Amino acid sequence: MWDRYRCDDDRRGAPRQQRGAALAGAASCWRSAVAGVPWRAHLQHAFHQNASAYIVAYLRYRGRDGMTRTVNTGFTRYGVIFTGETLPDGTTADAVYLVLNEVYLDILNHAPVRPLDYAYLKALAPMAQRFYELLSYKMFAALKHRQPQATLRYADYCLLSTQQRYTEAMPMQKQMYKIHQPHVQSGYLSKVVYEATTDDIGQPDWLLHYTPGPKARAEYAVFMHQPRADAAAARTLPTDAAPQDLLASVTREPPAAPRDTPGTAAPETGVRLAQAHALVTAFYQRFYGLTQVTASPKELAHATALLAQHGEAKAHFLLAFAHREAPETHYQPQVLGGILQYLSRALAAYDAQAVRATQATAQRAKADERTQREQYQTWEQHEVDQLRAALPPEELAACEAAARARLVAEGTPEVALPLAVRVAVDQGLAAQAGLPSFEIWRQMQEGCG
Repeated sequence: MWDRYRCDDDRRGAPRQQRGAALAGAASCWRSAVAGVPWRAHLQHAFHQNASAYIVAYLRYRGRDGMTRTVNTGFTRYGVIFTGETLPDGTTADAVYLVLNEVYLDILNHAPVRPLDYAYLKALAPMAQRFYELLSYKMFAALKHRQPQATLRYADYCLLSTQQRYTEAMPMQKQMYKIHQPHVQSGYLSKVVYEATTDDIGQPDWLLHYTPGPKARAEYAVFMHQPRADAAAARTLPTDAAPQDLLASVTREPPAAPRDTPGTAAPETGVRLAQAHALVTAFYQRFYGLTQVTASPKELAHATALLAQHGEAKAHFLLAFAHREAPETHYQPQVLGGILQYLSRALAAYDAQAVRATQATAQRAKADERTQREQYQTWEQHEVDQLRAALPPEELAACEAAARARLVAEGTPEVALPLAVRVAVDQGLAAQAGLPSFEIWRQMQEGCG
């Protein structure tokens, strides 16, 4: 495959782009022509300089067909064939053509697609350009799936754009403000929200939430009205695409070979897989009102790991917690993995709830026991009153006299003797009748219940 960049003569000698990407050297060509310097030599030099850039890259990306692709090689992007020379198909070149390298062509043919306004891209400063290129994947996915926001992690942006990464909020916001501003002014972004979080090793990080503006929506609408747009949209990155899926132009070191880990866990059981499906379904039902959901492998992996580490009760508590907290943090998780940022807070809330539940249970138990003791005392007094009424008067008098003599000998005050004698006689009657203790009576009541 080849493409061309035609530079025809007119009275001013200005180049005219017919098709293909604009290349470095076009501006130089124009300036040289105006200055009266032969511009053809400058233009040819620019083409050769650009085409001779040799790339050594290791990159991994998810292609349009959904397959993960790996490139670990060195290559140039294309060769140059000038006007009058022979093209690969044997015809004579009527313009300047670029013959794309097979490796580079394969990357272009399989790289994820998203709409880009190239006139807008060219008008941006370099860092704003790179931001637009990176966010456009997430923005397209958000619009495609009708999500209110596109989310980009600050650490991932710094990695992919080779920008300095800050760990304090103020420098980070100053850095991103300069990058966001042209996109806010153009209407590509209508709102930016920063959400503090941490990365995998505990370093400060932020989730950058972007609300699509009218320009972003217009780009999407124009793209979707093109032929075969539906088929192309079906092959774009999902909303939960990993950062590595955006590394189509970032050179990285090859990953270390995986090590065999002793005692690797066996495949998840059918029960755990069913729980994972139920958790993903519950997520979409809570956040989006969807009941028919086809879970992606990545979502099932997140759900399975969450269930394995924390159990089903805590996993569903996390889901409910995230659904309650999301409006407060102005964040709408697009996929199940999005709720993991609430995990530490949810676990703390779960433990606090468990403590409160334990305390409430203990308080209820004490209240129940107090009520039961009052019921036992009422029942016991009724039984003793019946025993007292059935006792012959002379026998009752003898019991009271014996109790009085004992209490006086023990030093009981005179004023307390009447009540003390009554209690002592009642205790003797209850013991003689064999009335059960409170513990035994409660067990009898529970058995009857």
